[in-house]
Amino acid sequence: MTARSRSFGWSWRAVAAAALSASTVAFAPAEAASLDKQVIGELLQTSGWSPIGSQPDIGLSMYEKPLKSVGLTAYMGVRDLPADVDADRLWSLIIDIEAHDELGNQLAESKVIARRGDAIDSYQVLKPPPLMASAQRYWFVHSVIERDVAGQAGHNRRCWSNLPTSDAVEARARVAEKYPSASAISLTHGCWEVVPAVEGAPARLRYRTVSDPGGALARTAVGMLTTRTLPDNLANFINGARR
Repeated sequence: MTARSRSFGWSWRAVAAAALSASTVAFAPAEAASLDKQVIGELLQTSGWSPIGSQPDIGLSMYEKPLKSVGLTAYMGVRDLPADVDADRLWSLIIDIEAHDELGNQLAESKVIARRGDAIDSYQVLKPPPLMASAQRYWFVHSVIERDVAGQAGHNRRCWSNLPTSDAVEARARVAEKYPSASAISLTHGCWEVVPAVEGAPARLRYRTVSDPGGALARTAVGMLTTRTLPDNLANFINGARR
């Protein structure tokens, strides 16, 4: 792709971008939280993305760009959908929040704590990487589901922003007690997007994310680990949606 292109074939669990959520049985209404429109808007802009790697045999491309709104680097992964993956089933998996902790082996826990229509508050806990308990993270996010974006049938998107630390106090206390070595990610935004096929281009899965895991992980290490986990995150959903 460019002189900086890399091939991605690793399976890491160190820093997953907060892209997932799952559910419990009873929910409170998700009324107070909202997406950070400035950050999400900058993530969704098509301009400013620079290619950083690809894996042409599976239709994978990866990009990065600096986000002025948060002063961090955002990452995007795009992957063509194979012939044996149905786009509608893939979208169903993305919003089937109860199933996300069964996709791959990255998550220790994934729960919905509030729901109102297409707005969902949730948290997830990452499994600690081997020999790196201090790298375990969890995050609380507010997600909004959009269907048929801009009037295009089958163009569906779920975006999220971190919940304010003043929200979900009881759930945060439970997570902190259950996972005493884990650290909270207080800044995370992103979008999952299923784009339908058009003339000359296949259906695609697109994933954008920006986060600051804090703790002892340097931002340079975060960037390296994020580019290594993005292919796995995309593959987990695609593999789960295979016919």
